[in-house]
Amino acid sequence: MVAIVSICHKGDLEIKTAFLIYTLRKYLKGDYNLYVGIPNENSFIQTPSNFFFDFCVANQVEIFFFDNEYLNTIETLKEGDLISNKVYLWSKDFTEDYIIFMDSDTMILRPFNVNELISETPELKIKPVDKSNVSQWEKLYEMVGISYPEKEIISSVDQIKMPPYFNSGIIVFNRSTLPKIVKLWEEYFLLISDKFFMKKIQFPIFHRNQIALVFAMMKNDINFSLLNESFNYPAHIKRINIMKMPYVVHYHWPTVIYFEPLLHIRFKDFLLNNACFLEIVNGTWKKIFSRGMSYKFFIVIIEIRKKLLVWYNFFKKNKTIFRIYCL
Repeated sequence: MVAIVSICHKGDLEIKTAFLIYTLRKYLKGDYNLYVGIPNENSFIQTPSNFFFDFCVANQVEIFFFDNEYLNTIETLKEGDLISNKVYLWSKDFTEDYIIFMDSDTMILRPFNVNELISETPELKIKPVDKSNVSQWEKLYEMVGISYPEKEIISSVDQIKMPPYFNSGIIVFNRSTLPKIVKLWEEYFLLISDKFFMKKIQFPIFHRNQIALVFAMMKNDINFSLLNESFNYPAHIKRINIMKMPYVVHYHWPTVIYFEPLLHIRFKDFLLNNACFLEIVNGTWKKIFSRGMSYKFFIVIIEIRKKLLVWYNFFKKNKTIFRIYCL
């Protein structure tokens, strides 16, 4: 059995996580359980809306809460701080053999079986970063006290050879791997998030979770395999080829959905079936579903569809009345 877990809190993440869940249930085949981790409320995060919880119940998603100790220690947010949630997510004890973490800004584009994701996973399976954006790896390893790795991989988009460095949008864990890595992941994240550490060396602070994950893996010599790009496709950098569609898309921003026709179709399908999320869409998100039609017209379509479904369900349950009505 496989566990698939993502994160949600109040705001845009509600739309993203719900969109992910919708595409998982529609296109992902096989045996798996869905989980959503929600960080306990603090100065920077609020609990999702009631209709998000209703949506999870309807889609058989188990919700659990966790503490983000890091957010409780800071006074102001800096770039990448909220992404620390994926570092502190792992207080839950999963019983499944494999645990797949998926960023909320990912979605399933076309059908496949979950076994394709977990196949050939030694301890961990993950995709290389899209672009190599760390230039001082040797100094970083020296500062955290880990031997510089001999193994090299190649970034998926700009094709740069580099020490192991991964995109943490999709991570496949063997269950036995989590105890080896979780505490170290937290420790290295705290270490490189220290203001004195960041003054000594320049690195992309937004991607601290990814850099800390690498250190945790290298420290415990985690045996990893590389995830194919079709299971974590960087749609914010590369256009989608309709003749060679990926399985899992990492879109990052709503503007990508707006300009990618296939993603746009999937998102409108999601909204047509989950009109409650119209209450929180704004800005760019609103443009996505109103492209090509006015906002009011889109609402009318949804209301008509809802009424037709009510009548359909009524006549389906009352076939005798339906026959009389037809006569």
